[in-house]
Amino acid sequence: MNQGAIRAVIVDDEQRSRNILSEIIRRYGETIEVVGSADNLDQAYDKIELIRPDLVFLDIVLPDGLAFDLLNRFTEIFFRIIFITGHNEYAVKAFRYCAADYLMKPVKMEEVHQAIRKVQTDLLNRTDHRNIRELMSYVNSRSDRFDRLVIPTVKGFTVLPISDIIACRADGNYSRFFSAGNREDIASRNLGHFEELLIPFRFFKISRSCLVNLGCVSEFCRSDRTVTLTGNIEESISENKLDAFLEQFNMPRKKRRG
Repeated sequence: MNQGAIRAVIVDDEQRSRNILSEIIRRYGETIEVVGSADNLDQAYDKIELIRPDLVFLDIVLPDGLAFDLLNRFTEIFFRIIFITGHNEYAVKAFRYCAADYLMKPVKMEEVHQAIRKVQTDLLNRTDHRNIRELMSYVNSRSDRFDRLVIPTVKGFTVLPISDIIACRADGNYSRFFSAGNREDIASRNLGHFEELLIPFRFFKISRSCLVNLGCVSEFCRSDRTVTLTGNIEESISENKLDAFLEQFNMPRKKRRG
């Protein structure tokens, strides 16, 4: 084994899936090596405790339970996780809100290699496991209502209460978050990544480059289509978004020239 290589365990009940993933990992190079595999929860727990791997590729659905049941057995999650899932809508939603690394079946080589690169960066930066703790909190509460958003950053991630977020503005391939207490955070994802996650919480896309929390709107100026938010943050509303924005406040639409 290459000294310093990431030691990985694959947990999947399908032998063919384990073989395919093992081959994809082998093709990544000598910086990662599969050191074990398991096809059920009990076997996975024993193997992970024995081997103490750096990374676990973890299928969501196993014959004797869910991946989350396995994680609940550990008093400390000392390994990185890349979840593997089919079309489990709740799981994918949870992963996205918690910025957890996941792959959709059937796994694709480039996506696996990209996930491995992300893990290598996290290990190098010693990024902690708060996002996994957030994920487990959601799952264990059995709630489909997410009240916090894990925002990936260049150095790791930041956890923000969604109710504290005032606006989210596009910044190239990144996004800039404005939150209560004059807080600003730069996320290493584009605005489109967050749009679907925030819209259910009464966020509105006022332009191609900005999402605002409608609960934080304090003033609107029709003459220049400017909205003022909590903290005196000002954003401009696109012409084609104005009518829909006003409808959110039961305000009359702009007058049409006849």
